[in-house]
Amino acid sequence: KEVKEFELDEVGLIKAIGACQQAMIVLKEHSGTGFAQLRSVAEGLQRARVLELGRRSPGAGALRAFVMRASSATSFLASPGFESYEGQSGQIYGILSQMKEEFKEDLKALEAKEKQDVTDFKALQASKNDEISAGRALKNELDEQIAVVKTRDAQAFKE
Repeated sequence: KEVKEFELDEVGLIKAIGACQQAMIVLKEHSGTGFAQLRSVAEGLQRARVLELGRRSPGAGALRAFVMRASSATSFLASPGFESYEGQSGQIYGILSQMKEEFKEDLKALEAKEKQDVTDFKALQASKNDEISAGRALKNELDEQIAVVKTRDAQAFKE
């Protein structure tokens, strides 16, 4: 169960990092980004759950508004920031850059925690296996002692 949760979280963060990177490339390299590209960026960010994963980041509200307007725009004129796109593009780029770094840090922390959890589990497993081995050895010793006592009892009864 925990492994599946880790894998889902890890994949989610990797996708979010990729989506942020792709959006940043589009926004930076294509300063005159067209309607289709804006919509594609917004859809990519939504598919990767960037808004959900970065909801606590500063600027998340501005990014959410940008994505929502880009997703629901029906024409280039209705796309976010059409009149002041350049200024907003820089702000969105900065927010995406910050979120990408936060996602990388979260991914690194998640992977470190998983590595520690695996190490802890292996140590616990080894400890429990040692306890089981000790319990089996004690059982065998007690079985031998019981056999000796029964033999002595049987001999004493015959006498």
